[in-house]
Amino acid sequence: MITANQVHVDEALANISIAYDNPDLVFQKEVFPVVPVDKQSDVFFKFSKQHFRQYPDSKRPGADVNEIPIDLDARGYFFCDGHALDYPQPDEIQANADPGADLDIEVTLKVTEAIRLNEEINGAAIITTANITQNTTLSGTSQWSDFANSDPFLAIDQKKTVIRQSTGLPPKEYKLLMSEYTYLTVRNHPKLIDRVKYTQAGGRKPLTEDELAEAFGVAKVVVAGGMKQNTPEGRTDSLTYIWGKNVLMFYAAARPSKRQATLGYTFVWMVKVGGDGRMRGDLGANTGGFLVRRYRYERRRSDVIGVEYLNKEQALAA
Repeated sequence: MITANQVHVDEALANISIAYDNPDLVFQKEVFPVVPVDKQSDVFFKFSKQHFRQYPDSKRPGADVNEIPIDLDARGYFFCDGHALDYPQPDEIQANADPGADLDIEVTLKVTEAIRLNEEINGAAIITTANITQNTTLSGTSQWSDFANSDPFLAIDQKKTVIRQSTGLPPKEYKLLMSEYTYLTVRNHPKLIDRVKYTQAGGRKPLTEDELAEAFGVAKVVVAGGMKQNTPEGRTDSLTYIWGKNVLMFYAAARPSKRQATLGYTFVWMVKVGGDGRMRGDLGANTGGFLVRRYRYERRRSDVIGVEYLNKEQALAA
């Protein structure tokens, strides 16, 4: 049995986890921004679109002034689920490691990457037609791979109106997320090439994400290049795009704040471990929500490094 005093929280390796970055994984960085929290679960208030409502403001002598009602909508609730993986390092492997091989860092990065990959896959699973009710399925000749008949600009502009009427936010602030597969297809679309051919961007190929954003009239085009294995371990590799062929147009707050519309947030429980080995919420802990633990598993003659992360990806304005 492994006891609490045998487990050590390695702050140096935790910094490795915090600093880890895979540019292909975009969900937390671009779609559901991080909200640090000091409790594993809590409630939060949602605010209505009251600032678009007209209220009578005429004032007569001696009469009461009209009041604007408090605009709190129903409360939301989050619970940060735990995500953790361990990686054992048998004594034999450590004894045969080449000089200069930093196994601890290698293991920490590998385990962190596995957790981050799951986060991206889980996030993409939230962006479905069941959760994003304002959606359109392109089929047949309307698919953007049909260069002769499809019109990406018409499809995007029609959805701008839908989002504008739902949020009140201007289209120039929207983001457009697409898988790398879709990006490599649409940037060669004849209608796109025709639209930019007399601009500076039209003088060279291929078009970049920034040039595509300018052509579509949005703030940013996010290319999601994350891949996942589509077959069980031990079978022939089959890599597929995590985001498939989907395109998502959305608004994400630049930074979490009150009274701010956004597609969703990632609530991350910021924790640290006290001298008694117990976790506590601490917004000043600067852990990024990651804990890296190290312990000796004597029965297996192994040193074990484990990475733990507690978060909740939650759609708010789908």
